[in-house]
Amino acid sequence: MNGNKDLNLDLTLAEAELMFAANDKIKNMAQSGELQQLHARCAELEGAVETGFLKVTDHLERVLAQLTQTEEEIY
Repeated sequence: MNGNKDLNLDLTLAEAELMFAANDKIKNMAQSGELQQLHARCAELEGAVETGFLKVTDHLERVLAQLTQTEEEIY
């Protein structure tokens, strides 16, 4: 289940149960395409979070390297 209208019959029991138990609002969102847009937005945000995490990690590593270098200069 990847958020689009393509549906194959190779579902797990949990996926089939989830689709069958969806309430009317979710089914209407699926029919209108709004659910697919929501899935696309979630995927976009997930990518942004991953990118942001990598940037923060890189920045922290550079700060740590600078601290280490400054500490070595002091000693």
